[in-house]
Amino acid sequence: MNQTLNLIKKIIDDRKVRSAVTRRSHEWFFCVYLSHYVKSPSAPFHHELFALTEDPAWKLLCVVAFRGSGKSTIFTTSYALWSILGMQEKKFVLIFCQTKGQAKQHMMNLRQELENNALLKTDLGPFKEERDTEWGSSSLVFSRSGARITVASTEQSVRGLRHREHRPDLVICDDVEDLASVKTQEGRDKTYQWFTSEMLPAGDMNTRVVVVGNLLHDDSLLMRLKGDIGTGTRNGVFREYPLLDENGTVLWPGKYPDAESIEEQKQIVGNESSWQREFLLRIITDEDQVIYPEWIQYYDTLPHDGPFSDFRFSATGIDLAISEKATADCTAMVSARIFGRGQNFCIYILPNPVNERLDFPKTVERAMSVSRSLGNGLYTKLYIENVGYQQALIDHLKAQHLPAEEFKTLGQDKRARLTLTAHLIQSGAVLFPRQGAELLIRQLVGFGKERHDDLADAFAIVVLKALAANTDQFFANFNVNAHVIAPCEIPPRWFLYRSIVPMSLRGASCCLWFAVDTKGCAYVVREYFDDTGLDAVVHAERIRKRSEVVAEVPEGYQFTVMDSRAFTKFGAAEGMLELYAKHEIYVSFPGEEDRLMGWDAVKRRLRLNEQGEPTLKISNTCPRLIKALSSLSPDPNNPQDVDQSMETAPADCLRFFLQTVRNTKAPTPKTAVEERLEWLKDQRDSFDY
Repeated sequence: MNQTLNLIKKIIDDRKVRSAVTRRSHEWFFCVYLSHYVKSPSAPFHHELFALTEDPAWKLLCVVAFRGSGKSTIFTTSYALWSILGMQEKKFVLIFCQTKGQAKQHMMNLRQELENNALLKTDLGPFKEERDTEWGSSSLVFSRSGARITVASTEQSVRGLRHREHRPDLVICDDVEDLASVKTQEGRDKTYQWFTSEMLPAGDMNTRVVVVGNLLHDDSLLMRLKGDIGTGTRNGVFREYPLLDENGTVLWPGKYPDAESIEEQKQIVGNESSWQREFLLRIITDEDQVIYPEWIQYYDTLPHDGPFSDFRFSATGIDLAISEKATADCTAMVSARIFGRGQNFCIYILPNPVNERLDFPKTVERAMSVSRSLGNGLYTKLYIENVGYQQALIDHLKAQHLPAEEFKTLGQDKRARLTLTAHLIQSGAVLFPRQGAELLIRQLVGFGKERHDDLADAFAIVVLKALAANTDQFFANFNVNAHVIAPCEIPPRWFLYRSIVPMSLRGASCCLWFAVDTKGCAYVVREYFDDTGLDAVVHAERIRKRSEVVAEVPEGYQFTVMDSRAFTKFGAAEGMLELYAKHEIYVSFPGEEDRLMGWDAVKRRLRLNEQGEPTLKISNTCPRLIKALSSLSPDPNNPQDVDQSMETAPADCLRFFLQTVRNTKAPTPKTAVEERLEWLKDQRDSFDY
């Protein structure tokens, strides 16, 4: 310890010592010159990453680490600089990103350090070569050593690229894949082909190659390289650093000191698939995972369903497979009892669902038996998909005076139907028996990976039909089939908004994030909801962090609207607004107080247009808003208003926004011709005729 302290003192006091130490050690180089990147105490895996960069043995290094781990800073910024300024003395560093925009950002980061880092310039500069016209655009040239850093995208050809007599001797590939590029076999093959036939030949036998990123697919570039290294096809090193290891140990305790900080980060990410993929390094695409095991909630005994209970009816969803072949799908029947209305609406899945290979006569027999035995004295309703031969079963059961009803798919596949149930499972509106539903739960959480999905589809049928029967609904035209969608990417040209209820009458805090497209359709892309009684400061900070995921800067939002009560009821008028402003959340407008006009605005948005599409769509990652729209009841004394004894905060956020935004549309992007004409118009005064 004393030796380290003495060395630090010498580094601080003596430029020669400082230069000598940082030249030998990449880690010391980073600590001395780039310590402004450090926001939390480092972790052991950081020391390992620095040691890997200093190790001369490898030619190929692949690093997969959780988002926010510092991998890009260490490799793409720090190592790129140290490899030239340090003892490795590289002459031509080539950095690859997927897009030109990412390449430009990396170049700006490097240029910022070389031009504005005073200590780095004093000790190891000067860097800028005045005569070099490429400085800061796509290349940086170091006048002392004659070395060069070039940043390029995978879209650019680098065949035969040289700097003077030097070919690239260090190549860094940083996030050269994304979810779109790995989605298809063609895209994955294209990236691998680029790596082997374009990138690798750019160097020579002594070139070091670093590939950093996330695991996006089990056939992605990084996974192929992992396989090559594992089989000995390629000589290299592969390292993985998830935020939590298999024992639940936190890899970076300095940044995430406790379970609460982990949970907060998970809430900021919002999307479960993104959390699993980007932080736990589990290869689960959005398409593969629909229901997560931690969402499943259980019951031990069914509620009392006597004459004074809120029991409503029993129902069974049926997914048909008319075949007894060993390789065929099974006929599945999932039964449930439905209780309550509005926010008390709850579905109890019954144990021991049917999952058998049955021919048509046996299917009829089994459906009749289920209907008669599980209805608690009444025939259970039978919901059957109305497709092809399945209509024959519906007709036959009706002829036997059984309550068989068709289930209309509305063109949705099994995945889409199951996705529409996710918010009910996540919010606890669907409960599963402690025993007797193991196979069903396995199909739900393993959907897309399990060989069979018959029970999962029967489950979706019974849940969606039961939800549609949830009468006494204030927003009667809200339908999960029409209004709830999977998370979608937000194009840069779309407008972004926020709506906030800092504290509802029932003590909840809520925020909704919106995007509006070029046609005026509004998308609810994210939600925050908490009713645990936390301090307003905590809510403001959490909303700020979640806002950064949607828009990188506060100026990215067109406006933020807040419940007008925040202007009048919460202490001093400036109190709540100033509190949120301290957290970079600047409120533009108070939410309009006309509740009836607000609810009318919501209902108008929920209506389907001539094309059968609503002008309001909600991501399935917003379970509280979905629950509110599907369960809020009319006020018994004023049917035009919602029952305010229920939790209305998410719906209030929605009406505040819709009352304010009205008919706003994002601008339609200009065509290439229009952009050129605009440019000519701007330049006409400088034309030399």
